[in-house]
Amino acid sequence: MARQALTVAGYVAGFFLPGGPAVWGAIGAAVGSYVDPQVIKGPRLGEGQENTASEGGFRPIVLGKGAVGVCMIHQGPLIKRTIRQRQSKGSGTETEQDRFYRTMAFGLGESAYPDDGVILLRLWIDGKLRYDVTPTSQIAAESAEFAQEFTFYPGNNSQDPDPDLEAYMGAGNVPSYRGGAPYIVFPNYDVTSRDGKAPQIKAEIASAGQTAPLVDTVWARFGGFRVSLDGQNWSAWKLPPPVNASNLIPTPERYILYGSSGSYYWTDDAGDNYTAATGAGPSGSGSGQLGQCSPDGQTIIISGGVQNCRKSVNGGLQFVEVGKPAQGCFQTLYLNGAWVAVQDYRLFRSPDEGGTWPLTYNVGAGYTLVCAWSNYFEMMVGGTQSGVPFVGRSTDAGDLTPETLPTFASATQVTAVHYGVIDGEPYWVVGTDSGELAYRSSGAWILANDALPDRVTSITFNGTGFSAVSRDNGTGTQRQVTVYSANAADWDVTADETVAESTFPMLASFPPVGGASSAEKVLLSTIATWLHDRVDVPSTKIDVSELTDLVEGVVLAGDYSAADAMRTFMTLYFFDAGEFDAGSGYRLNYVKRGADAVVTLTEDDIIEGPEDWEREDSYERPKVLHVAYQNPIADYGAPNISIKRTSPDALVVGERSASVPVVFSDADEITRRADIMMTVIYAEIAGTYEIVLPDSLLALPPTVVIGFSIRGKVRRLRMTGWRYGGGVIRTEWMADRQSCYTSNVSGLPAVATTPPPPSIVGATVGVVLDIPALADSLDTLHQGVAAVGQTEAWWGATQQRKLEADTSFSNVLALNPPGSVIGLTQGTVTAASPHYTDTTNTITVDLYSDDEIETLTQQQFLSEGGAFALSWDDGGVRRWEVMQYRDAVKVGERTWELTYLARGRLNTVAAEHPPGSLFVLLDYGISFMPMQSAWIGTDITHRTVSNGQLPENAASYVEEWTAQCQVEFPVAHLFAEKDGDTLELSCVPRHRFGTEVRPVRSQYWIGYRWTATDGSNAVQVDTLTESTSIDVTGWSTPITVTVAQRNSYTGAGETVSEEVT
Repeated sequence: MARQALTVAGYVAGFFLPGGPAVWGAIGAAVGSYVDPQVIKGPRLGEGQENTASEGGFRPIVLGKGAVGVCMIHQGPLIKRTIRQRQSKGSGTETEQDRFYRTMAFGLGESAYPDDGVILLRLWIDGKLRYDVTPTSQIAAESAEFAQEFTFYPGNNSQDPDPDLEAYMGAGNVPSYRGGAPYIVFPNYDVTSRDGKAPQIKAEIASAGQTAPLVDTVWARFGGFRVSLDGQNWSAWKLPPPVNASNLIPTPERYILYGSSGSYYWTDDAGDNYTAATGAGPSGSGSGQLGQCSPDGQTIIISGGVQNCRKSVNGGLQFVEVGKPAQGCFQTLYLNGAWVAVQDYRLFRSPDEGGTWPLTYNVGAGYTLVCAWSNYFEMMVGGTQSGVPFVGRSTDAGDLTPETLPTFASATQVTAVHYGVIDGEPYWVVGTDSGELAYRSSGAWILANDALPDRVTSITFNGTGFSAVSRDNGTGTQRQVTVYSANAADWDVTADETVAESTFPMLASFPPVGGASSAEKVLLSTIATWLHDRVDVPSTKIDVSELTDLVEGVVLAGDYSAADAMRTFMTLYFFDAGEFDAGSGYRLNYVKRGADAVVTLTEDDIIEGPEDWEREDSYERPKVLHVAYQNPIADYGAPNISIKRTSPDALVVGERSASVPVVFSDADEITRRADIMMTVIYAEIAGTYEIVLPDSLLALPPTVVIGFSIRGKVRRLRMTGWRYGGGVIRTEWMADRQSCYTSNVSGLPAVATTPPPPSIVGATVGVVLDIPALADSLDTLHQGVAAVGQTEAWWGATQQRKLEADTSFSNVLALNPPGSVIGLTQGTVTAASPHYTDTTNTITVDLYSDDEIETLTQQQFLSEGGAFALSWDDGGVRRWEVMQYRDAVKVGERTWELTYLARGRLNTVAAEHPPGSLFVLLDYGISFMPMQSAWIGTDITHRTVSNGQLPENAASYVEEWTAQCQVEFPVAHLFAEKDGDTLELSCVPRHRFGTEVRPVRSQYWIGYRWTATDGSNAVQVDTLTESTSIDVTGWSTPITVTVAQRNSYTGAGETVSEEVT
């Protein structure tokens, strides 16, 4: 009975199905029929996600965005490779493991628009999200790395056959799949864990969308700042930067501009306003360099020329001074979890985010490096080799592999380089001092078809294409030209200006790697037009002007007609359709509901109709309507929206369920549409009314809304059916309320799928501590090691070392998470007395990890709590001061201020510490590696290798080991007295262990060394007692007396002296 009341049989327009009537018709679309599963036709929830190869199967087509399953279209032979590994150096056991690989290609359905193809947004491999380049991606770096494992073809009309498929199928045997067949190729994919079988893959693709820019492309120079939304059309020049900004850094939130002095300035409104960053300012930063930030946009390290680098950990709001390469540098870049610096012919890689910069590669004589760029996993460096343009590639700054450039007409050096991804293909582009351009995708370098008139100073990528700018060498005035290319081969001039200044014009966009991709919502009218065009109904035969709703996405992959598909949208977007002439000719008109009634009819105006309005209270209405939908936030799961109703005047029982195939990220939108669906069910509860009209009312078309009065009681009706015959019009009507089609309810957001944990192994900040022993149990030969990861994907590390006589590194320690608390100081910490509490200095430290530093009580402080080590430079040698803090205050996301300090603990020097000094909290996060006495005084090479990182990618550094762990403290007091010709000497010892009340000698303490000299005579005496006598007969005065405690490993420690007269 309920189904009978809710069901309205729709009438399909004649040109949707062959043989239809050539009279007016209407497509009815009652919500009741939609929620009844026995009459559902059209797209279904989750359609296309099970895309398997079968004869006559449907290829999914995405309009907007949606998730589709892939269908294997090619599978290469299974290839076995035997991997041999030796468990340890020397004669360790060698193991073998067989791994299996296969080249596979998977179809992604059909492109709705063959000229454009589709955009790949996300990939799930065996249920795990591996690739996500949407704006909200939390695995951007991992996605860029995974993109190296496959090749994506969008299904457009310009794609070529895949070379990896040709490798085993033969050239000429692989179709290009142009004209609407997107696919993805995994060459030599590891299928060992799947017993040689293909993985299960789900893809999110978009038919209409854009690859970044997510922010503008900007053009900065001394005289101003301008923006472009598309890289081609530029705004007017805005405010000039407060400094002669010859350098530019893009971040997700702001642009940072700076010159060689002054301050760093940033703008987050495309140059309308500038704000000075706090902290250290630039110093000798060079000219015309495009800087880079870390993948998360927070960490920035800026080259300082021959001066120290500057660092920000909050996206450019504040900078501190850090270290620099010994020879300086002109550019710093982020590469595979670490920072790399480029100098004229050298590369440096910092293991500690700018604190130190060990040399990692020397390019050699004849080379001059001019520019560089990193896509976070690969760096391209440009310059000249003996007057010939040069470009080299590196993944770790440990080498630089030269690449073969095309022959340029007159260029002598590469002056700009950048990276981007166009239609899924990676591109490198270089510019030269002659203005010539070249590019490389997966093959050889190719000379671009167009060139700039002068030296290329900057190239950038906005997500869809490249922009480049050139300048001539004028001094009074200067010509600057910008060009744009969507394919790296053909470049169009977008601006050509002469300016009264000498400057390095810079271009920048973020994201710098090639960008996120975002799917645009599609107009409902666009979907309707596409459906009609699919069945050869031209746009001249339909009117979709009222369908202005925006649809996030829908997947079409079933055996239904275009009418079925349109009917699905009618129930969700609340419109009807009818064939009639609405003033623009006879066509199918799609009309939104909720319009005003055009006329009010009475019983006198009709031939036959209802005699009275039925009482609707007796009809059963659903108490709850559950609407399932596709939510990309939940990885295209099907969350439910539940709409509930209660009424004291009607029979409200039971529940109904509906599922909609449309994609909704906005919980409010789907909740409001579900609320409207429920309201419409209540309004249409009485079903249809049949009314016979005279032919004088032929002007009333299908879909029209009227008022109908029976005995003075007016009800609003919407026409859902129309037939003419025998001189009368037989019509069907549905009760309608104008207020039904609006809703202001809010929805509960869908529970987002937990993103996969970061998988890109970042570099480890490793610190070796040559400091005094910290506890009684550490009376050994050892060295402290502190380590912490620079990314969330840090699963520990291995400490390795190489002795002077070694040719390779050996493993020493396994360092496990969570690691140590390590950071860099912001300001200068001045020297202070070790005998009094330091209440003058405040140590501000930026931590590498999100750790807590606890404030201590006075009792904890007096009990030697809050110990930390702070580095200082002693003539080029790194030394450590051990301190204590009492008070800790968090002043930033990872920034802490430490005050109330005890200085020079454990007999370390209370020295001055410059900005960028290393901070290490001396707590449970410190590990200790055993050492040998033969190594004392030798240079040892250290490196800390992240678990999962190639050892050669870890930065190494050399330090002399002085065994501070066994250096004895100076005595507390020395007493010296001359009694005739005898010196009477004694001391109060100071031991390294125990407490002040109960001091404990080291087990390696071997007594005292006493010396006396008058300048001409000298005596040295070793004793085990705290006193001794020295015969000084015939000596002159004054006599200088010293005493030091001795250690069996390190010998005599620091001396204490007295002068005897």
